[in-house]
Amino acid sequence: MSKQTKPITQVMSDLFPNSAKVLSEQLSTEQFNSFTTDASEAAARIEALQDGNKQMKADLEAAVTRATTAEASLKDLQGKHSTLEAEANGLKETNGKLQGWYDNHKAAIDSSTSKADASEGEGALPEKIAKLSANHPNRIAYEMTVANAAKRKAK
Repeated sequence: MSKQTKPITQVMSDLFPNSAKVLSEQLSTEQFNSFTTDASEAAARIEALQDGNKQMKADLEAAVTRATTAEASLKDLQGKHSTLEAEANGLKETNGKLQGWYDNHKAAIDSSTSKADASEGEGALPEKIAKLSANHPNRIAYEMTVANAAKRKAK
């Protein structure tokens, strides 16, 4: 895209609206030509600054848009974080309750198994289990529980 340049008469009237005619009448041709060259250079610098300002304004608008988008994303993520944090706290509480239940249950099973083992001697079955046939599911389950407990103790 080619840049449109203004003629010097337009630049003079833009930069010096009240004195452009007086300058052209009062100065000699050589002085006026020198002045118009200086004015043209000043006009070029001003246009360059204006172009730079336009680019800076566009960059600023883009940065503001990115910042606004980032703020919206941050607010959304903070909301999700709060929700997940509350969920995690609820799960920790539930886990604590379940761990307590598990520990109590395990302690009860271990104490009842150790009492049964101590009172009945090595390899002896409780009276209730001894009455069941060898293929009865409760007897098989009990024997497996005792065998697993023995393996855990051996470790």
